[in-house]
Amino acid sequence: MKMHKICPRCGSRNVDWIIPQNWSQCICRDCDYTGPIIEGNDEFAEEASAIMIPQFMQNVGFNLFSENAYELLRPEHLAKGFTLRDKDIVIEVMDGFNTIIQTDGSEFNLNGIDPNEFPNLDLEETKNPIVLHPVLFKTLINQTFFATSLSETRPLLTGINFKLNDHMLEVIATDSYRLARKEIDLKESYENEFNLVIPGKNLVELSRILEDDKENVYLHIFNNKILFKYKNLVFLSRLISGTYPVSSNIIPDEFRIDIECNYSDLYDMIDRASLLTSDKDKNTIKLELKNRELIISSNSPEIGKVEEKVSIDNDNSISISFSSKYMLEAIKSFNGEKVHLLMNNDNSPIIVKSDDEKSLVQLVLPIKTY
Repeated sequence: MKMHKICPRCGSRNVDWIIPQNWSQCICRDCDYTGPIIEGNDEFAEEASAIMIPQFMQNVGFNLFSENAYELLRPEHLAKGFTLRDKDIVIEVMDGFNTIIQTDGSEFNLNGIDPNEFPNLDLEETKNPIVLHPVLFKTLINQTFFATSLSETRPLLTGINFKLNDHMLEVIATDSYRLARKEIDLKESYENEFNLVIPGKNLVELSRILEDDKENVYLHIFNNKILFKYKNLVFLSRLISGTYPVSSNIIPDEFRIDIECNYSDLYDMIDRASLLTSDKDKNTIKLELKNRELIISSNSPEIGKVEEKVSIDNDNSISISFSSKYMLEAIKSFNGEKVHLLMNNDNSPIIVKSDDEKSLVQLVLPIKTY
């Protein structure tokens, strides 16, 4: 039985794999569609071209119609949780909600659930959504999410704060020990200002779906939810209720010490010094500035001591300790060649900035060691 690769956009069979080892990367030579494809026999291909393809474009997702058996995409296009052989998959719905999923050498018999029990979701859209480019959206999530809290004892801190004021969008994440702030100029003013908190894990899952293309992401804001629309995808997330901590007064306006460092050198120094640290002591390392030398060190009574030195054009002096894990994640969020460590004293926060990305600010609180 001959199988055909079918473009889900135009129904053409003129489809090739972009990378043979990656079945999810395909291209249609007729309409330039790139992504997953449909695969089936001659009869299925004719049905797909005549009926299924228009229906697919009309709805969000795949609607595969047959009496009781469907030949689907490649195995990796099914749901997570199934590791099936690299063969075509047949899905058959039996009596009631019993479903059989078969492929060569594998068979799953699943008990389904009455679709009437699925909650009705309101997927309405607003008239004036916030518009972001997918690359920009993924960047702001990647540069802030790591600073969210992993503890559910303070749900607000597990989310990312989005705040719109006129044409400026401010995105903040904090776990109370560090803070990441990203500001974006939307170039367009919006009448309805907002201040809301979106679960961080939901935003990460959404960012993994987005592609680096020209299609924008549309944010539709409501009182207790937010709806993201991207191509034929609708992503709905609840909002976390509560008032997010005010961070404007945490970041100092002036600094006594400004240490300019090469991105790679600073990251590598902290990374090597962190080898002798552990989670139980909060991965603590010490930074010293004296005699125009930057010294980063860590000391573990059980293991030993490590010290990293580099000459620097700064005649100030300071000794301050912090979490190497938090500092590495903060530095890693920048893309420039240089970063600045800004400090006032050993009790004040350490601010990380870059001249190449002035819209991004990272804050790490010092750790007291006695």
